[in-house]
Order: sequence, then structure tokens, then C-alpha cells
Amino acid sequence: MKNHEFINDTLIVFEGFYESNLFNSDTEYYLNELLQDSEHPEAYEITGQNYKDYEKSVCELHADSLNECLNDLRLYEKIDIVKSVKFKNMTSPSYYNFTTDKLHLLVDFNLTKLKKYCFIENKEDFNFYLQKKYTSYSGYISFIPNNLREFKQEYIDNKDNTLIDIMLEYYFIRAIFDNKTAEKIYNDNLHDTDADYKQRIYEQLTELQIKYSTVIDDNKQAV
Repeated sequence: MKNHEFINDTLIVFEGFYESNLFNSDTEYYLNELLQDSEHPEAYEITGQNYKDYEKSVCELHADSLNECLNDLRLYEKIDIVKSVKFKNMTSPSYYNFTTDKLHLLVDFNLTKLKKYCFIENKEDFNFYLQKKYTSYSGYISFIPNNLREFKQEYIDNKDNTLIDIMLEYYFIRAIFDNKTAEKIYNDNLHDTDADYKQRIYEQLTELQIKYSTVIDDNKQAV
């Protein structure tokens, strides 16, 4: 399938811009700490179109870094299911109470191989992933089957893009963590660590923040 629109739903792949490592209430403070000195006492901010351009650039970094993980999976593990991902756009919720920004990627992949990867080759681990992420609990009701048998039947009945996205998400997470199983990733709390995937992104954030910063004048308006 070419140009399948994948909508991310895991912080492992994309954490969004709301009070995250990508942008938060301290970002501009540290930016000014970096840029200001006796010769450059001006205050800086990232706002307006510059902020939108910053978001876009950071999202593109995520696609580039994920492509590196996928290339490593092909090179070292000989697993070739997803050819490439490309940034399409980002959507933001009206309120950030229960969710955050979502990354949309255009994905070129082999659906037959993806189903084999999830339903046959890694069926026990994919079942673990479904149970871990889609089991309802107090305050959260899941509308996604939390076991492989029901998930496969739901896919056969509907072939919903959401279900394809979940399979891709599982594949992406394993690619990010060098093909470790989801069970190991979650049981060892690796999902809370900054893998090389995120480090490649974080290393370029300061440069982008400087690029898209503007000076605030005396009236607190960007010039």
C-alpha cells in the first residue's frame, strides 16, 4: 500500500508539543538564556507563523528519524515491511485534557507482510501489546479488541484503517527499539527511555528554536 495515512496514537512515536520535550513553558526561557548577553540583551520568542514552521520542521524530523529506524531494521534484521514514511500533517485537539497532538504520516508498506508479522510471526507478542494498550480500566473504555483473536476478526469484518494503524504502530515501536519485543519494551520500562530515535530529534531542537525565534520589541510584539 502506498500513501496510507497513518495517524499516530502513541507517545513513543510522537509526544506532541503540549508541555513536552518538543516545546513547553520553559522553552523560551532557556532560549533566552542561550541567546542573551551584554551585546544582545533582546528578548526572544517563537510565535505566529514561525511557531507553525517550527512544528512542521520538528514533525519532519520525526519522519526522518523513523525512516532511519526502518532502514536499520531492513539492514540488520532483514525485515522489510515498511518502505518509507513521509510527514503529511499534524492535528491538534480542541483541549489537551485526555490527548495531545497527532502526527499524520504517509506510509508505503506491504500489507500482506504486515499481517503475517503481527498475526503469525509475532502473534503472542502482538497479543501482549493489544492487552497492554487496549484493555479497559476505570476512567478509560477501549473500543479496540484487546486480544488477537477478536482483533483479527474485527479486521476481517471491517478492514478499518484504525486497525491497520495499530499494526503499523506496533511495527514502528519495535523498529524504534531495535526489534525488541513489546513485552520486553514495556516490562523493562524501555518505553519511558529516550531511544536513539528520539535523541536524533532532541539534538536538533535547539538549532530549530534559534532559527524560528524572533526578537520581542518594547511593546512585546514580534518584529
